[in-house]
Amino acid sequence: CQGLSGDGDNVCILCSPSAASSAADTVTGTVSSTGAHIDMVIVEVHNSTCTLDTTTSPTGGSVGSNQTSTSAPSSGNITTTSTNDFLLGAMAAINPPLSHITAGSGWSNLVAGAGTGDEGLVAGETQIGTSATTYSASFGLSATSAETGALIVCFKHL
Repeated sequence: CQGLSGDGDNVCILCSPSAASSAADTVTGTVSSTGAHIDMVIVEVHNSTCTLDTTTSPTGGSVGSNQTSTSAPSSGNITTTSTNDFLLGAMAAINPPLSHITAGSGWSNLVAGAGTGDEGLVAGETQIGTSATTYSASFGLSATSAETGALIVCFKHL
């Protein structure tokens, strides 16, 4: 997870391996504190694993960054070890809520949604790594956000 500030807001990427069946998957999220804001983006991915592929050694195998007063949040760099890995970038922006987000160069917009009040915006983007090299998740916002957090992970291809 990547914290947005000292107030307990975070943007996280979690992975759960799915059984190889056509049955529907069920995902349950539990909030452990009262008054917490939660936005959840759930992505089903085929031909990938929950095994991280990176030569970078941050906590949890992901790279993240907390930025203030920006309209172009970025995760920081992660370096992969093989080709065709599944890269997933995520970001959250609050104070004030924003109305539009775009995927960074080379990324596909997977999902984006605007909240209300101080809930702001949450988004995810994907990319298939074409080589073992360094990647960074980046986003474009319609306005400067007082607080953003961005995160990138790399999962090995099957």
